[in-house]
Amino acid sequence: MSETLQRYFDKTCKHLFRQGQQALGAVSCQYLTAGGLECAVGCHIPRHEYLPRFEILGSINQLVKAGILPTSIANDVKGEPELLRLLNWLQMAHDEPKNWQSYPPMNLTASQVMRHTLKTIAQDFGLNADAAHGWFAWDVTLC
Repeated sequence: MSETLQRYFDKTCKHLFRQGQQALGAVSCQYLTAGGLECAVGCHIPRHEYLPRFEILGSINQLVKAGILPTSIANDVKGEPELLRLLNWLQMAHDEPKNWQSYPPMNLTASQVMRHTLKTIAQDFGLNADAAHGWFAWDVTLC
């Protein structure tokens, strides 16, 4: 298990459960919204490295292609090539609206849906999934 991957996974999980909502702009998810919400990748970008151009390009893969991956992430990617793949999966988990909704047919709260998604990602990367055990503050229907 890579310490770098685990650190990014844990920080992302804690961030998503603490924030409890997607970082939505006028049209789609954003790295950083005007109101200060951050996506699963945006929470790893220091404010001084954030560029509005990120929003136009979209996915982290597009930031790499454009050569504008934030330095803080780029430095970690040099030592851990799988980090980009992990961040891509975490970004997709954040951007998928179904991960923020309950699933009544199986009696699942939104928190449980997101936890399942994050645990699956952890399993795929051989990571410890303990950080994926959070609850959204607004998700009051606990099973």
